Amino acid sequence: LEFIYYPRILNILEKNKIETYLSVKYGVSLLGEKDYISTKGDTLWNFKDNKEFGKRITGIGRDDLTSLNQKQSGNSEKNGIYIHLGDSLYKSNLQNKFELKNETFLIWGDNDKTTLLKQNKKENDEMYKMDRVWKSESRIGSDSLIISLQIDTKEVLLTDKTSDSVSTKSLSHWLLIDESGT
Repeated sequence: LEFIYYPRILNILEKNKIETYLSVKYGVSLLGEKDYISTKGDTLWNFKDNKEFGKRITGIGRDDLTSLNQKQSGNSEKNGIYIHLGDSLYKSNLQNKFELKNETFLIWGDNDKTTLLKQNKKENDEMYKMDRVWKSESRIGSDSLIISLQIDTKEVLLTDKTSDSVSTKSLSHWLLIDESGT
């Protein structure tokens, strides 16, 4: 249980900063058309720019003003990807010893399409693809930093089967990263 008390009524920006903190810390997406804002006022996830990817918005990040230090996360809906810093996904965030610099965030969301693996039979394609696509936005603090990530898709691949009853255990999985943003 986390209790946040302010002895006054908060304005919309202040509420949004607190909601962002809670969302990143606990993996619960904000409802409605909301931006994710850091305590410094930086936009971490712009709803209008990412409207197509507005489902299961989740993040990792560090913000020393709120003592946020989230090094691994998956959405509370448990139907998406889990991203963690370091070499493995731990049972708790506290066990993950990876050091993240202050004001560094990675926020992601998906397009809410199916994770059913389907084969393109028209082109005799040997590859199975899912329609769900994720988009991520990153904000890095004052220092330049390369974040080494591992993505755990077990939750996605175990919830749906392929369209023609092929076991997902017999498939190799590839992650396609489109850095162009298209």
